Amino acid sequence: MVGQVVRAIDGPLAPIPCVSQTAYQSCSDCLSEKGCEVRRLMKLVRDTSAYILDNTSLLDMGAGRNARIVYDEMKMEITHFPR
Repeated sequence: MVGQVVRAIDGPLAPIPCVSQTAYQSCSDCLSEKGCEVRRLMKLVRDTSAYILDNTSLLDMGAGRNARIVYDEMKMEITHFPR
């Protein structure tokens, strides 16, 4: 899947270190990770990016099937559709 390729080339998908699953580092200026809204949003960005990349194959990309994601609080679903 594309997620494996991206991680192999670029490293962790997390946009900030405190939401990384493989290279976690706390933020030096953070007073409370639990209450940090920036962290909450960046975790959603990481999770959504990972879900899309981990559910998209190189074959999907080569065939021009773009990911379309449906998200709600309970689950994420991904569908690939032609351009």
